[in-house]
Amino acid sequence: MKDTILGSLRSKTLWFNLIVALMGVGESVFGFLQPHIGSGVYGWGMALLLVGNTVLRVLTTTPLNQK
Repeated sequence: MKDTILGSLRSKTLWFNLIVALMGVGESVFGFLQPHIGSGVYGWGMALLLVGNTVLRVLTTTPLNQK
């Protein structure tokens, strides 16, 4: 369990998802991004984040407890 927790601190995928989650919470609470850009750009941005997560997940080869 300890190895998994320590390994998660070295995981690019988990860091990426944490940042995306914090951005989502910030957007929900403060609405700082969507009012300043068009809905099409906002949608493409969300799709880009999904692609980023997918690419990182595909590139992942090491379990968290072995990082």
